[in-house]
Amino acid sequence: MGRISSGGMMFKAITTVAALVIATSAMAQDDLTISSLAKGETTKAAFNQMVQGHKLPAWVMKGGTYTPAQTVTLGDETYQVMSACKPHDCGSQRIAVMWSEKSNQMTGLFSTIDEKTSQEKLTW
Repeated sequence: MGRISSGGMMFKAITTVAALVIATSAMAQDDLTISSLAKGETTKAAFNQMVQGHKLPAWVMKGGTYTPAQTVTLGDETYQVMSACKPHDCGSQRIAVMWSEKSNQMTGLFSTIDEKTSQEKLTW
């Protein structure tokens, strides 16, 4: 977890890198979202392990404004990469998740922007 000022520069940098990786990736998986990972029979345990000890806002489970999942290969592992943001307020809260179906492992990043200070708080 870290705090970044400059209105989300770290998240923008991570998003840019992810976009470059996604641009060279294979097909999108339109039906896979972060909320479906959180609720899925085969993915719920991995999601719960990823977020253990963190309190997420309700929109993450209900479904936010999301991007379709993209298939990305890093080394010999294939991941689904997806992101979502708070509905009607994308600039304030965002989440990005990478999930490997093969190993059922997930990793994610949650970003919150403090409206008063413009500081970004990154978690995970």
